[in-house]
Amino acid sequence: MQKVLIYITLILSLVPVLATGQHHYFRQYSLEEGLPQSEVNDIAEDQFGYLWLGTNGGGLCKFNGTDFEIFTKQDGLLENLIIGLHSDNNYNLWIASPRGITKYDGKSYHHIIESDTALYQDRVQFLETIDGSIWALAREVSGQRKLIQIKDNNTADFISLYPEVFNNNRIFFVCKENAHSLYVSTEKGLFSANPDGITKVNSIGETDLSDKMIIPILQDKYRNTWAIEVAQSGGMQLKQFKLNGDVEAVNWPNDVPLQRIFRVFEDRQGGVWISIASQGIVKFTDHNFRLYNKQNGLNAKLITSFCEDREGNIWLGSSGSGILKYGGDKFISFNKESGLSGDIVRSLFEDSKGNFYFGDDGNMISKYDGNKITFLSAKTENVMGQARRMLELSNGHILIGTTGGLFEYDGNVIKDAPLKYGIAAQAPVVDITRDKESIWFAIYGGGLLKYTNGNKKWYTPNNSELKSSFITDLFIDSKNRMWISTTKGIFLLEDEKFTHYSDKNELNASWILQAAEDKIGNIWFATFTGGLSQFDGVNFNVYNTTNGITSDNIYSVISDAEGNIWAGTQNGVDKISIGADGSITSINNYDKDDGFIGIENNGGCNLLDSEGRIWFGTIKGAMRYNPEEEKTNYLEPPVYIRKILLNFKNPDWKNTSDSYSLDSITPWFLIPEGLKLKHNNNHIGFIFDGLCYTVPEKTKFKWKLEPIEEEWSPENHSTEAFYPSLAPGKYTFKVIACNNDGVWNEEGATYSFEIIPAWYQYKAFKALIFLLFLGLIFFIARQIIQKEKSIKQELESRLAIKKVEIQKQQSEIKNRNKELKEQKAQLQLQAASLQASNTNLERLTKIGQLITANLSVEKISELLYQSVSKVMSTDIYTVGIFNQETKSIDFVYSILNNERQPFTRYLLEDKERLAIYSFTNNTEILMNNFYEDYKKYIQEIRPVPNGAESESVIYIPLRTSKTVIGVISVQSLKKNAYTPYHLNFMQNIANYASIAIGNALKYQDLVKEQQDLKVEHSHILDEKNQLTSEMQYLEDANYEKTRLLSLFANEIQEPLNKSIGKISEFVAKNKECSADQISFINEIQRSLKKQNEVITKVLEVHNIEKHSYEYIPTKFEVKQTIISALTILEKEASERNIKLIISGKEQEIYLDLNLFIRIIENLISNAIKFSPDHKTVTVIISELNHNLRIEVHDQGPGLTKEEQSKIFEKYSHFKKGNEQEISSSGLGLYIVHKYVNFMNGTIKCESTLGLGAAFIIEFPMT
Repeated sequence: MQKVLIYITLILSLVPVLATGQHHYFRQYSLEEGLPQSEVNDIAEDQFGYLWLGTNGGGLCKFNGTDFEIFTKQDGLLENLIIGLHSDNNYNLWIASPRGITKYDGKSYHHIIESDTALYQDRVQFLETIDGSIWALAREVSGQRKLIQIKDNNTADFISLYPEVFNNNRIFFVCKENAHSLYVSTEKGLFSANPDGITKVNSIGETDLSDKMIIPILQDKYRNTWAIEVAQSGGMQLKQFKLNGDVEAVNWPNDVPLQRIFRVFEDRQGGVWISIASQGIVKFTDHNFRLYNKQNGLNAKLITSFCEDREGNIWLGSSGSGILKYGGDKFISFNKESGLSGDIVRSLFEDSKGNFYFGDDGNMISKYDGNKITFLSAKTENVMGQARRMLELSNGHILIGTTGGLFEYDGNVIKDAPLKYGIAAQAPVVDITRDKESIWFAIYGGGLLKYTNGNKKWYTPNNSELKSSFITDLFIDSKNRMWISTTKGIFLLEDEKFTHYSDKNELNASWILQAAEDKIGNIWFATFTGGLSQFDGVNFNVYNTTNGITSDNIYSVISDAEGNIWAGTQNGVDKISIGADGSITSINNYDKDDGFIGIENNGGCNLLDSEGRIWFGTIKGAMRYNPEEEKTNYLEPPVYIRKILLNFKNPDWKNTSDSYSLDSITPWFLIPEGLKLKHNNNHIGFIFDGLCYTVPEKTKFKWKLEPIEEEWSPENHSTEAFYPSLAPGKYTFKVIACNNDGVWNEEGATYSFEIIPAWYQYKAFKALIFLLFLGLIFFIARQIIQKEKSIKQELESRLAIKKVEIQKQQSEIKNRNKELKEQKAQLQLQAASLQASNTNLERLTKIGQLITANLSVEKISELLYQSVSKVMSTDIYTVGIFNQETKSIDFVYSILNNERQPFTRYLLEDKERLAIYSFTNNTEILMNNFYEDYKKYIQEIRPVPNGAESESVIYIPLRTSKTVIGVISVQSLKKNAYTPYHLNFMQNIANYASIAIGNALKYQDLVKEQQDLKVEHSHILDEKNQLTSEMQYLEDANYEKTRLLSLFANEIQEPLNKSIGKISEFVAKNKECSADQISFINEIQRSLKKQNEVITKVLEVHNIEKHSYEYIPTKFEVKQTIISALTILEKEASERNIKLIISGKEQEIYLDLNLFIRIIENLISNAIKFSPDHKTVTVIISELNHNLRIEVHDQGPGLTKEEQSKIFEKYSHFKKGNEQEISSSGLGLYIVHKYVNFMNGTIKCESTLGLGAAFIIEFPMT
């Protein structure tokens, strides 16, 4: 096949794409995160650390880092459009809206300036001086600027007070001059305003302003004044007027107009941030500026406001993009938006000059020199493929290993690598590395190549102990040993010997993606599905999701400059910090919340650069980690209880209620102090905050409710805690929190409250009941004694005649005394039970915490039994779980008289079971006299195991949020064993049990699913191996068939050709043969030719299906070519008096001439074959819609619809009218169809039965 030189021009020249090339991380919060409106006009931080946002119509928002609490006109605002905010030193929040100015003191909104119509437009700027004055610069609806002083809720309009200054004088800008006064820049010069008045400013420091227009915009923390100097020509320059009198020009970016300054802000580090209308932000630090705009990560056209939180994060309000947070450049991204040729980065490399190279999945390579990004040009004979590894040679050239082969970049263009390396064209080179003497190449599927000074040595499964040629990574450690990662484990090459570590023995996964070495020489391996494997020289240790790693799929691993390990996963990167003794001191995850916006890492794609920064290739560009930007957050997060919930609702605590009382309401949080709840209003919940803005998603909490909880809850991210059905008493809720770096605020927040008991729950009432009971016993006993005396006297007088009766009565009295004693003992037990009920209720929460921490139904049931049996009679205790498959309740845990019972199953169709009734009707059952009460639920009594006869019964359904999952039951062999209290206790127990058992069942399902997946995976591997074996067998058989077919065809075709030639020679020499003899000889010759044609077509079909024919296009004249083809067929046509006609204009086409001739010959030969004698075969040439159209018409019998649908299939045979089927190989039209499709043409058959057929082919002419 003719080779065509392929010119791949990724970019014709090295064209710069972006000034910086890097993307800074600005985290955006907008409508999707809960912000009610995307335009934020101002931001303020209050004394507690909450951020307040003023929106353009969505109201006022209070933000804790994750949630937005919204305040509107319904809460007391003048309107929902906020145009200015300020948190003053007296803990008031000032709110500006078009209709006026409001002061919020944490409890009430005080409208200092108020109007029924709009007063102001644009933003209102607030400033504060040390005397407590609040200054507001506002633009009225008329367009005039207003400067208003507010002191003690009184206002002073400086525009009206000082007309001699402000009449016909426009205000440009206002900023602080010092702690006592403000600079007011106007058309008529600079003025100083303070509570005592306004004066003209004639100089700043030693700079005379008499002939200059100076517009101060900021006084920084060093008391330097930043100001714009406006020349008479109109030119502008930003300058610093130093405290010592010096004046310095500020290095301002050339392409940013000074006149478009919108807002100015200074952070606590002295950085100055300046918002430029529609052009982003300019930040000044130590006389250097940095421009942030859309090209390098700032996704906002206009920044309206700035704020810095207590942790140093900078918050930006925007017009249309919500709020944005800038927390530094710990992670910088490089992606397509910032200039790379693609987002999916597969390879990273730094050359000796500090240039960085990025290979992407679009087969392109981008180069970043620190200032701009360019694309590399390529001129190669083969398609490059994706770049996977690069290596710089001593001459400065760079070898590039790609999925399409080995290439070399000479600084100008990428070319095919020299043949000296011995790597075949298009062999996928996945890694290149160098030791002291040699260059090593990993060819995926081809093995390992060692190149040393022109000598080449291959290591393959055929000639070495390297049993896998599918290599993914090469790593040379500090001992000059080579670790070879493959899809079948790890191979260690040391002193020309290979050692294999596989998942059968040492490893927990076979697919190894990369290797790295830590600070003490341990080797770490990234595995797919097996986490990280660490080799300490003797043993392999596994680190995965069970011991701190965030994923079991590790795509890359690398060591940083300090010898710590970084693992790239699909959820960001994990940093494994290594101590001096090699122990792991911490594992930290960095994800999109930390600025790692690439999220998922690509296999083996990372880089430690010359400055100690780490680069990661991801599906969203390259991420660069800057260690100098890593700052531990040592600030404890402030913890606040934000809401108190009753019965899962948030009451308006300002309104009085019969169900609670309170002393006061806490300002700003509006929660009650001194809260006392009634006994039946005892479901309480807490919502709390831990303010950490750096990475709020990583804030964790612990809490407890004293005195019923002694231990803290487990660490978690939840900001809610609920306590249902609390017993009367005094409680204190405590909550603590830690920030993103694990620094805990151990003091946290506390909240105390009390639940008042009902009148019958007081101890005094219980004591009174007990005394009354004793009095009743005494009274009854006294009455009995008196009655006994009376009876005794009567009996003595009648002793002679009623002795027998007296004895009988005495017996009755003794029995009565016994009954009374038993009643007394029972009442005493009940009193003791009531006294213990409070203690039992306090156990509920502990029981809930205990069982919900388990994932075993067996263990949960056992813990429940141990807890319940301490509170109530449990002669019988059982837990039944619904079985979906058998439609039954399976009693997996049953206790009878303290002995474990065997497994029992009741089908749901057995309706005469109380357990089935409770489950199917989702109903609690309480009976204290079973044989009288059971008919309320069932009609007959079914026997139970061991013949136990319960008298008192409780059944409780186990419910989840969606369904009933089973039942729990306690039963006593005595009557009247349970009270409503016991039912309520069991209901609470069932709530905890439902959650715990539901989780346990889900966990069991997950375990079973994992086991099933392992079995299925094993089956798939077995099937894969079987299919591979069968495929190899089929390939061998196909090869043997091909060889036999070629041998057969060649051996048969050669004598056929000789026979045909000999017959032709015989006929030419023997003219005297009779007509019968000539006819006989011609028939033999036709038969031989037909056999030869069949063999030729069989070989042709074989070549077609193997694609083993060359396509050599050339230009030729169509009509002339067809005429030449007709001459070969004219003899066959003339013998049957069939006329061949060709019509149409001459056309020129660019196709393979040989294939075109075969198509025409087959079609015309087919038309002749099926045409009756004395008919016509017509060939029409035309052009239609820029396509060459050739029609071959015959006047044969035509084809049915069914025959037309099969006309181009192999071995299709058809009859010629009513005659017998025509002898044919059935391959000719199949060959035509394949050749036409191969040359991007189309072919179809049109026919009407009895009127002939037409075959129409079309080829594009361009």
